[in-house]
Amino acid sequence: YYPNSVEVGDRVADGTVDMSEPYYYLGGFHGGKPRIESLHFSCVTAGTAGIFIVKSDARIATLDALNSAIASGGNKKIGFIGQGNYDSVKDILDDTAVAVFETDGVVLANQVADGTLLARYVSEGAPPDPTRFMEISTGIISPRAALFKKDFDTCACPDNANTNAGAVANTGATCSGTGSSSRVVINMFNSQS
Repeated sequence: YYPNSVEVGDRVADGTVDMSEPYYYLGGFHGGKPRIESLHFSCVTAGTAGIFIVKSDARIATLDALNSAIASGGNKKIGFIGQGNYDSVKDILDDTAVAVFETDGVVLANQVADGTLLARYVSEGAPPDPTRFMEISTGIISPRAALFKKDFDTCACPDNANTNAGAVANTGATCSGTGSSSRVVINMFNSQS
């Protein structure tokens, strides 16, 4: 178990673990790059609709109203359980929003209820108690998947004799280049490797 999604991504990327749990956002980042570019991933295992929650008496019922409250109010703090959750919705929030990270969702909900946070992002699970909170739809369905270590996805042939890297990687063939550093990296899903 790793305490946050950044560390999980690091351990998957460096090969310490074989894969993540099967519910990581494809929209997150790893090492400053989108996850879909920096890690391999499984087929989509789920799609979840995210929401923000605010206090039931906050009079904030839409995403536009939430962004107006962030832009004009004194409390700009929005709670997230992890960096991947924030990354998946940061572009729909006002630029002045302040992300607060806490892995315990109950703590975040209580901080919304007591006014420490203006809102909390909820990426999955049971709807919050409607007597305490109001839901605001993000309008985003986020695909989830297991993450795997990224293998090299190209064939390096110094003399460019074989430019069909995809065919080489998928067949297990070797490069036909004559240079001393010719190599093939087999796709991680190649059953011949």
